[in-house]
Amino acid sequence: MSNVKSTSNVIIRAVRLKLLRVPSSQVEEKNMTMALVPLFGDHLIRGTTPVPTASLDADVIGIYFSAHWCPPCQIFTPQLAQVYMVAKTMEKSFEIVFVSSDRDASSFQHYFATMPWLAIPFDKPTRQVLKSRYGISGIPSLVLINGRDGSLINKEGRQQALQPNFVQGLPMGGGLDASVRGVDLEAALEALDSSGVGDEEKRIGLETIATVIRNVVNHPGEAKYRTLKKSNKSVQQKLGRPEFAQLLKVAGFREQQDSYTIPEANTRDTSHIKAVLDTLSCLIETLPQQQQEQEQLRQADDAPQPNADAAA
Repeated sequence: MSNVKSTSNVIIRAVRLKLLRVPSSQVEEKNMTMALVPLFGDHLIRGTTPVPTASLDADVIGIYFSAHWCPPCQIFTPQLAQVYMVAKTMEKSFEIVFVSSDRDASSFQHYFATMPWLAIPFDKPTRQVLKSRYGISGIPSLVLINGRDGSLINKEGRQQALQPNFVQGLPMGGGLDASVRGVDLEAALEALDSSGVGDEEKRIGLETIATVIRNVVNHPGEAKYRTLKKSNKSVQQKLGRPEFAQLLKVAGFREQQDSYTIPEANTRDTSHIKAVLDTLSCLIETLPQQQQEQEQLRQADDAPQPNADAAA
């Protein structure tokens, strides 16, 4: 039995080495987002929840300098919020970080509660550092930076953000779920191998993921194929293990509160998900073969043995 398992593992490793040809940029992406930590500090907040700065995933970031006491800010903030929500609806790679000029924490909290984006914590000196860095002398002010390396795009983002073509010109969102940055397909498959999942459950899970990916590849423009509801009984039964969820995310799906969704941007170039599909398809082919060999060995073990005394 151990020989069969060893042979299968060799086959699986060979398949991986042959098919895992897609350049893995997850580690590079993580290093690039780390470039924002010196700029914003180690964490931001959304509402009252801390958000690691290194988890920011946006090609364009607007640094919004504003305050509750400022009348022009009261006018511009809802306008910017509308732009922001349209960008999110269109799956644009865009984020905003609020830098408060409020006079006290209470005013900051009241004002920030009206905003859908992130903020520098009020008690952090980073707020003053950013104002000095970008030479902010009046508010409201919106500075646009490159979300990958922190480089300046436009210090006059306030005017640009209200242009009719601003959202349309933003890059599309995409990339992998933050929880699997730095994890490639081979590592995800190794995790599945070491999880103790049985061959039959593994086969069903891999076949289900392969079917999901195949639907995305064949129908990239259809939203219904890009979302898996966690409440779906079939999803719960076949993909309930965290190792299967990790494979989905490595393929390009993002985990939401109630679903797994692959952004449309991740389907524009299907080379990555096709490579994942090819790898899974080959692995699936090895599983029935392994089961057949195991069954043959089991039958051989159960077969009547020659009578040693009679032979003598």
